[in-house]
Amino acid sequence: MSAIDGLRRNVADAFRLFIVPALLAVLGWTLAFRLMRFWSRVAPGAHREADPSWTVAETYLDGADASRWKADLRLAIWVERVDTFLTMLRSARWWQRQVDIDGAFPPAGAPYLLLTYHWGTGGWIWALLKTHGIDASFLLRRPVALDFGTSRVAWWYVRLRSWVLPRIGSRGPIYTGESSAQLLDAWTRGESVLGMLDVPAGDARKTLPVQLLGRRARFPYGLLQLAASARVRVVLLSCGFDFASGRRVLHIETLPDGLDVDGMLARYAAHLDARLREAPAAWHIWRDAPTIFVDAGTQ
Repeated sequence: MSAIDGLRRNVADAFRLFIVPALLAVLGWTLAFRLMRFWSRVAPGAHREADPSWTVAETYLDGADASRWKADLRLAIWVERVDTFLTMLRSARWWQRQVDIDGAFPPAGAPYLLLTYHWGTGGWIWALLKTHGIDASFLLRRPVALDFGTSRVAWWYVRLRSWVLPRIGSRGPIYTGESSAQLLDAWTRGESVLGMLDVPAGDARKTLPVQLLGRRARFPYGLLQLAASARVRVVLLSCGFDFASGRRVLHIETLPDGLDVDGMLARYAAHLDARLREAPAAWHIWRDAPTIFVDAGTQ
Protein backbone atom coordinates (compact mmCIF):
# COMPACT_ATOMS: atom_id res chain seq x y z
CA MET A 1 0.00 0.00 0.00
CA SER A 2 1.43 3.38 -1.01
CA ALA A 3 1.75 6.31 1.37
CA ILE A 4 -1.05 8.08 -0.52
CA ASP A 5 -3.36 5.06 -0.15
CA GLY A 6 -2.51 4.80 3.54
CA LEU A 7 -3.25 8.46 4.12
CA ARG A 8 -6.53 8.17 2.21
CA ARG A 9 -7.66 5.21 4.33
CA ASN A 10 -6.71 6.91 7.58
CA VAL A 11 -8.60 10.07 6.64
CA ALA A 12 -11.65 8.07 5.54
CA ASP A 13 -11.68 6.06 8.77
CA ALA A 14 -11.18 9.21 10.83
CA PHE A 15 -14.31 10.74 9.31
CA ARG A 16 -16.55 7.66 9.49
CA LEU A 17 -15.40 6.36 12.89
CA PHE A 18 -14.57 9.53 14.84
CA ILE A 19 -15.40 12.91 13.34
CA VAL A 20 -18.90 12.40 11.91
CA PRO A 21 -20.19 10.11 14.72
CA ALA A 22 -18.88 12.48 17.40
CA LEU A 23 -20.53 15.48 15.71
CA LEU A 24 -23.83 13.61 15.42
CA ALA A 25 -23.62 12.56 19.07
CA VAL A 26 -23.58 16.17 20.29
CA LEU A 27 -26.73 17.00 18.31
CA GLY A 28 -30.16 16.27 19.66
CA TRP A 29 -30.95 12.59 19.04
CA THR A 30 -34.02 13.27 16.90
CA LEU A 31 -32.10 15.49 14.50
CA ALA A 32 -29.07 13.19 14.46
CA PHE A 33 -31.21 10.16 13.65
CA ARG A 34 -33.03 11.96 10.85
CA LEU A 35 -29.70 12.95 9.32
CA MET A 36 -28.39 9.38 9.53
CA ARG A 37 -31.61 7.97 8.11
CA PHE A 38 -31.56 10.42 5.20
CA TRP A 39 -27.87 9.89 4.46
CA SER A 40 -28.20 6.10 4.63
CA ARG A 41 -30.69 6.26 1.78
CA VAL A 42 -29.24 8.91 -0.53
CA ALA A 43 -25.46 9.03 0.01
CA PRO A 44 -23.67 8.57 -3.33
CA GLY A 45 -21.80 5.29 -3.45
CA ALA A 46 -22.84 4.38 0.10
CA HIS A 47 -24.31 1.09 -1.14
CA ARG A 48 -20.76 -0.25 -1.44
CA GLU A 49 -20.57 -0.58 2.35
CA ALA A 50 -23.61 -2.85 2.35
CA ASP A 51 -22.98 -4.80 -0.87
CA PRO A 52 -20.86 -7.63 0.62
CA SER A 53 -23.45 -8.36 3.32
CA TRP A 54 -26.36 -8.15 0.90
CA THR A 55 -24.70 -10.56 -1.54
CA VAL A 56 -24.82 -13.20 1.20
CA ALA A 57 -28.10 -12.22 2.87
CA GLU A 58 -30.19 -12.30 -0.31
CA THR A 59 -29.66 -16.07 -0.54
CA TYR A 60 -31.34 -16.51 2.87
CA LEU A 61 -34.10 -13.88 2.64
CA ASP A 62 -37.12 -14.29 0.41
CA GLY A 63 -38.56 -11.18 -1.19
CA ALA A 64 -36.38 -8.60 0.56
CA ASP A 65 -36.04 -5.26 -1.21
CA ALA A 66 -32.34 -4.74 -1.91
CA SER A 67 -32.33 -0.93 -1.75
CA ARG A 68 -34.25 -0.75 1.51
CA TRP A 69 -32.24 -3.59 3.04
CA LYS A 70 -28.93 -1.90 2.26
CA ALA A 71 -30.18 1.43 3.59
CA ASP A 72 -31.30 -0.23 6.82
CA LEU A 73 -27.92 -1.92 7.23
CA ARG A 74 -26.07 1.36 6.71
CA LEU A 75 -28.36 3.03 9.24
CA ALA A 76 -27.66 0.32 11.83
CA ILE A 77 -23.92 0.73 11.26
CA TRP A 78 -24.10 4.51 11.71
CA VAL A 79 -26.25 4.30 14.83
CA GLU A 80 -23.73 1.89 16.36
CA ARG A 81 -20.87 4.28 15.62
CA VAL A 82 -22.70 7.24 17.10
CA ASP A 83 -23.58 5.17 20.16
CA THR A 84 -19.88 4.79 20.92
CA PHE A 85 -19.87 8.51 21.72
CA LEU A 86 -23.43 8.82 23.01
CA THR A 87 -22.75 6.27 25.74
CA MET A 88 -19.99 8.54 27.03
CA LEU A 89 -21.91 11.79 26.67
CA ARG A 90 -25.40 10.87 27.93
CA SER A 91 -26.49 9.88 31.42
CA ALA A 92 -28.18 6.64 32.46
CA ARG A 93 -31.38 8.65 33.03
CA TRP A 94 -31.25 9.94 29.45
CA TRP A 95 -30.86 6.41 28.13
CA GLN A 96 -33.81 5.19 30.18
CA ARG A 97 -36.00 7.78 28.45
CA GLN A 98 -34.87 6.58 25.02
CA VAL A 99 -35.60 2.87 25.45
CA ASP A 100 -38.90 0.99 25.17
CA ILE A 101 -38.63 -2.26 27.16
CA ASP A 102 -40.44 -5.49 26.27
CA GLY A 103 -40.12 -7.82 29.26
CA ALA A 104 -38.61 -7.27 32.69
CA PHE A 105 -35.10 -7.13 34.07
CA PRO A 106 -34.27 -10.03 36.38
CA PRO A 107 -33.89 -9.24 40.10
CA ALA A 108 -30.68 -7.54 41.16
CA GLY A 109 -28.20 -9.23 43.44
CA ALA A 110 -27.83 -12.54 41.60
CA PRO A 111 -25.36 -13.67 38.95
CA TYR A 112 -26.67 -14.24 35.42
CA LEU A 113 -25.50 -15.33 32.02
CA LEU A 114 -26.85 -12.55 29.83
CA LEU A 115 -26.97 -13.56 26.18
CA THR A 116 -27.37 -11.05 23.40
CA TYR A 117 -26.80 -11.01 19.62
CA HIS A 118 -24.80 -9.39 16.82
CA TRP A 119 -28.12 -7.74 15.98
CA GLY A 120 -29.15 -4.15 16.46
CA THR A 121 -27.08 -1.71 18.49
CA GLY A 122 -26.34 -2.70 22.05
CA GLY A 123 -23.63 -0.42 23.43
CA TRP A 124 -26.22 1.41 25.52
CA ILE A 125 -27.27 -1.73 27.45
CA TRP A 126 -24.57 -1.19 30.08
CA ALA A 127 -26.15 1.94 31.52
CA LEU A 128 -29.50 0.17 31.92
CA LEU A 129 -27.95 -2.93 33.46
CA LYS A 130 -26.11 -0.78 35.99
CA THR A 131 -29.29 1.14 36.82
CA HIS A 132 -31.07 -2.15 37.53
CA GLY A 133 -28.30 -3.38 39.82
CA ILE A 134 -26.77 -5.88 37.40
CA ASP A 135 -22.96 -5.83 37.41
CA ALA A 136 -21.68 -7.55 34.27
CA SER A 137 -18.50 -8.20 32.31
CA PHE A 138 -18.49 -8.53 28.52
CA LEU A 139 -17.33 -11.84 27.03
CA LEU A 140 -16.10 -11.28 23.49
CA ARG A 141 -13.50 -12.24 20.94
CA ARG A 142 -10.45 -9.99 21.15
CA PRO A 143 -11.18 -7.25 18.56
CA VAL A 144 -8.83 -6.30 15.75
CA ALA A 145 -8.59 -3.19 13.59
CA LEU A 146 -10.00 -5.05 10.56
CA ASP A 147 -13.32 -5.29 12.41
CA PHE A 148 -13.80 -1.58 11.66
CA GLY A 149 -11.40 -0.54 8.93
CA THR A 150 -8.00 -0.95 7.34
CA SER A 151 -5.95 1.82 8.92
CA ARG A 152 -4.16 2.88 12.09
CA VAL A 153 -7.17 5.09 12.85
CA ALA A 154 -9.37 1.96 12.88
CA TRP A 155 -7.07 0.50 15.53
CA TRP A 156 -7.47 3.67 17.62
CA TYR A 157 -11.24 3.13 17.36
CA VAL A 158 -10.82 -0.43 18.67
CA ARG A 159 -8.82 0.97 21.59
CA LEU A 160 -11.49 3.60 22.24
CA ARG A 161 -14.30 1.03 22.42
CA SER A 162 -12.29 -1.06 24.90
CA TRP A 163 -11.47 2.02 26.98
CA VAL A 164 -15.13 3.08 27.06
CA LEU A 165 -16.53 -0.22 28.43
CA PRO A 166 -15.70 0.20 32.14
CA ARG A 167 -16.72 3.86 31.96
CA ILE A 168 -20.29 3.24 30.77
CA GLY A 169 -21.36 0.58 33.27
CA SER A 170 -19.54 -2.61 32.28
CA ARG A 171 -16.99 -4.34 34.49
CA GLY A 172 -14.86 -4.61 31.36
CA PRO A 173 -14.00 -7.30 28.82
CA ILE A 174 -13.30 -10.99 29.27
CA TYR A 175 -11.77 -12.35 26.09
CA THR A 176 -12.73 -15.77 24.75
CA GLY A 177 -10.18 -18.55 24.85
CA GLU A 178 -9.36 -20.10 28.23
CA SER A 179 -12.01 -17.87 29.83
CA SER A 180 -13.97 -20.53 31.76
CA ALA A 181 -12.16 -19.92 35.05
CA GLN A 182 -12.78 -16.17 34.81
CA LEU A 183 -16.48 -16.72 34.15
CA LEU A 184 -16.86 -19.08 37.10
CA ASP A 185 -15.00 -16.64 39.34
CA ALA A 186 -17.31 -13.80 38.25
CA TRP A 187 -20.44 -15.83 38.98
CA THR A 188 -19.04 -16.92 42.34
CA ARG A 189 -18.61 -13.23 43.25
CA GLY A 190 -22.26 -12.62 42.34
CA GLU A 191 -21.44 -10.82 39.07
CA SER A 192 -22.99 -11.42 35.67
CA VAL A 193 -21.50 -11.99 32.23
CA LEU A 194 -22.85 -10.76 28.89
CA GLY A 195 -21.98 -12.84 25.82
CA MET A 196 -23.17 -13.90 22.35
CA LEU A 197 -23.67 -17.29 20.70
CA ASP A 198 -24.55 -16.22 17.14
CA VAL A 199 -21.02 -16.76 15.89
CA PRO A 200 -19.51 -18.81 13.06
CA ALA A 201 -19.70 -22.51 13.90
CA GLY A 202 -16.06 -22.93 12.95
CA ASP A 203 -15.05 -20.68 15.84
CA ALA A 204 -16.35 -23.13 18.43
CA ARG A 205 -15.52 -26.72 19.26
CA LYS A 206 -19.02 -27.60 20.47
CA THR A 207 -22.14 -26.79 18.46
CA LEU A 208 -25.73 -27.97 18.33
CA PRO A 209 -28.32 -27.66 15.55
CA VAL A 210 -31.02 -24.98 15.79
CA GLN A 211 -33.71 -23.62 13.50
CA LEU A 212 -33.20 -20.09 12.16
CA LEU A 213 -35.28 -18.44 9.42
CA GLY A 214 -36.69 -21.85 8.58
CA ARG A 215 -33.23 -23.27 7.97
CA ARG A 216 -30.85 -25.48 9.88
CA ALA A 217 -28.04 -23.62 11.66
CA ARG A 218 -25.48 -24.44 14.32
CA PHE A 219 -24.60 -22.44 17.45
CA PRO A 220 -22.01 -23.16 20.13
CA TYR A 221 -23.34 -24.39 23.46
CA GLY A 222 -20.26 -24.48 25.71
CA LEU A 223 -21.20 -21.22 27.46
CA LEU A 224 -24.68 -22.52 28.24
CA GLN A 225 -23.20 -25.76 29.52
CA LEU A 226 -20.91 -23.82 31.84
CA ALA A 227 -23.80 -21.71 33.15
CA ALA A 228 -25.90 -24.82 33.73
CA SER A 229 -23.11 -26.47 35.71
CA ALA A 230 -22.76 -23.31 37.83
CA ARG A 231 -26.56 -23.10 38.30
CA VAL A 232 -26.64 -19.60 36.83
CA ARG A 233 -29.87 -18.37 35.27
CA VAL A 234 -29.86 -17.34 31.62
CA VAL A 235 -31.41 -14.09 30.37
CA LEU A 236 -31.79 -13.20 26.67
CA LEU A 237 -31.43 -9.58 25.60
CA SER A 238 -31.84 -8.10 22.13
CA CYS A 239 -31.09 -4.41 21.70
CA GLY A 240 -32.57 -2.77 18.62
CA PHE A 241 -34.14 0.46 17.46
CA ASP A 242 -37.14 1.58 15.46
CA PHE A 243 -35.94 2.32 11.93
CA ALA A 244 -38.57 5.03 11.50
CA SER A 245 -38.29 6.96 14.76
CA GLY A 246 -34.93 6.00 16.28
CA ARG A 247 -36.52 4.86 19.55
CA ARG A 248 -34.44 2.12 21.16
CA VAL A 249 -36.14 -1.21 21.84
CA LEU A 250 -34.96 -3.75 24.39
CA HIS A 251 -36.43 -7.27 24.46
CA ILE A 252 -35.78 -9.22 27.68
CA GLU A 253 -36.53 -12.92 28.12
CA THR A 254 -35.53 -14.76 31.29
CA LEU A 255 -35.37 -18.49 30.59
CA PRO A 256 -37.27 -20.73 33.00
CA ASP A 257 -35.52 -23.08 35.37
CA GLY A 258 -35.30 -26.70 34.32
CA LEU A 259 -34.39 -26.21 30.66
CA ASP A 260 -31.55 -28.38 29.42
CA VAL A 261 -28.82 -27.00 27.18
CA ASP A 262 -30.69 -27.96 23.99
CA GLY A 263 -33.79 -26.21 25.24
CA MET A 264 -31.93 -23.04 26.18
CA LEU A 265 -30.15 -22.93 22.82
CA ALA A 266 -33.45 -23.42 21.01
CA ARG A 267 -34.94 -20.47 22.91
CA TYR A 268 -31.86 -18.38 22.11
CA ALA A 269 -32.27 -19.15 18.39
CA ALA A 270 -36.04 -18.49 18.49
CA HIS A 271 -35.44 -15.07 20.06
CA LEU A 272 -32.97 -14.20 17.29
CA ASP A 273 -35.33 -15.58 14.66
CA ALA A 274 -38.02 -13.12 15.78
CA ARG A 275 -35.61 -10.19 15.59
CA LEU A 276 -34.34 -11.21 12.14
CA ARG A 277 -37.89 -11.34 10.82
CA GLU A 278 -38.52 -7.84 12.21
CA ALA A 279 -35.29 -6.24 10.98
CA PRO A 280 -33.04 -8.64 9.04
CA ALA A 281 -30.59 -5.93 7.98
CA ALA A 282 -29.69 -5.22 11.62
CA TRP A 283 -27.73 -8.49 11.90
CA HIS A 284 -24.11 -7.35 11.60
CA ILE A 285 -22.61 -10.73 10.69
CA TRP A 286 -24.43 -11.62 7.49
CA ARG A 287 -21.10 -12.15 5.75
CA ASP A 288 -20.49 -15.04 8.18
CA ALA A 289 -23.90 -16.62 7.53
CA PRO A 290 -22.51 -19.51 5.40
CA THR A 291 -20.54 -20.67 8.44
CA ILE A 292 -23.66 -20.52 10.66
CA PHE A 293 -26.31 -21.99 8.38
CA VAL A 294 -25.56 -25.56 7.36
CA ASP A 295 -26.90 -28.12 4.91
CA ALA A 296 -29.54 -30.49 6.22
CA GLY A 297 -27.09 -33.37 6.07
CA THR A 298 -24.36 -31.71 8.09
CA GLN A 299 -23.78 -33.29 11.47
